[in-house]
Amino acid sequence: ANARTQIRKIAYKSFEEANRPYECAICGSNKHIEIAHIKADSDFDDDSTIVEINDSKNLVGLCPTHHWEFDNNAMNEEDKRKLEEYINNLK
Repeated sequence: ANARTQIRKIAYKSFEEANRPYECAICGSNKHIEIAHIKADSDFDDDSTIVEINDSKNLVGLCPTHHWEFDNNAMNEEDKRKLEEYINNLK
């Protein structure tokens, strides 16, 4: 498996271990959730560990639509605010 697959797999495990609700942080949907990195794995230094990248404080559950909007900087202001609030409340 390549590094990205590995990172993704561990992200899900880390998210689960943090006992976070399996739902979109923005719309609350729980049909299909993707675990997104708040700070993209590509924004970390090369010497960063998978553990750092997948720290539960760097993970957020998003539905596919909101994940795409997040990755493509296409979120509306209200959704950005909801996400910010979610991130600020992470333990």
